[in-house]
Amino acid sequence: MQVPMTEVIAVRRFWWDGEPDRPLFVAIGRPAQTPDTKGEFYCPVQTTGLGNDSFVQPIFGVDAFQAIELAIRFVGWRMFDISAKNGGRLRWEFSEDGRLPEEWEQKIEPQPDSLR
Repeated sequence: MQVPMTEVIAVRRFWWDGEPDRPLFVAIGRPAQTPDTKGEFYCPVQTTGLGNDSFVQPIFGVDAFQAIELAIRFVGWRMFDISAKNGGRLRWEFSEDGRLPEEWEQKIEPQPDSLR
């Protein structure tokens, strides 16, 4: 589903190790009710600096609060994934060495044999 970007409520800047002049920005927009009005909300997330800067990723929730919560989690997981696929080079300003927090890594727990 394509959704519009809403009013930006938060922006975070990232950059590549060794390339501080090549920024990556992630913006989170104000939550809005889905266009189909089924009662769901979405929080738009837009990343610029990777290509396709106009793409807006909707993160859905049962209400505005959950949509924001899930959008923030999504940003962490997405940035960690991008960094991992690029040799761990993505940096941010909120750690001593600039590396992304390990808790942003989405850990997949193996399924018990009974669920396979």
